[in-house]
Amino acid sequence: MSGGAPRNRQPDPAEDAENLLLPGDASPGRWLDLGFRLIILGLAVLWLLMPAAGATPPAPDGKAIATTR
Repeated sequence: MSGGAPRNRQPDPAEDAENLLLPGDASPGRWLDLGFRLIILGLAVLWLLMPAAGATPPAPDGKAIATTR
């Protein structure tokens, strides 16, 4: 067990970013993966920000009703 590459190498985000920025045929599959993850992330954000279906708006408090009449 001397020398050689480590078996359980952790992915390095900086190295991944550099690989994405390489010109030419660096890795088209990585661009597809990145685009897919960004789309899923965007859909998750929209889903979290959407109000619940059929939810009623909160009722105004008594002071707000009294001041508008």
